[in-house]
Amino acid sequence: MRKTSIKRANLNPVYHECLEFDVPLHEVDDTNMLVQVMDWDRIGRDDLLGCCIIGRDSTTAEGRQQWSDCFRSLSSNDHDPSRPRSVGTWHSILAEVPDDFRNIPKAKK
Repeated sequence: MRKTSIKRANLNPVYHECLEFDVPLHEVDDTNMLVQVMDWDRIGRDDLLGCCIIGRDSTTAEGRQQWSDCFRSLSSNDHDPSRPRSVGTWHSILAEVPDDFRNIPKAKK
């Protein structure tokens, strides 16, 4: 689990942050990532603003495509393995977490 920094008092936050994950090669095909955008609250529960799934089982084409692009970029001849390469994509935001992804462990506050 990874978390970005909190953007306080900002209705249009920009992150420009890179989150890296070590996924064993033999688990890549069975791995999906749930990305949640939350409204941070000092007291009480944070509210889900939206989410997307990145991986083979994504409910959107861009979620499946980005996962594929991440691993295609690793096999590129011009890629230096000592330098991570970012693969950014715009995603459709889902209003709620799909049932199949509700039991994924969440990052702690």
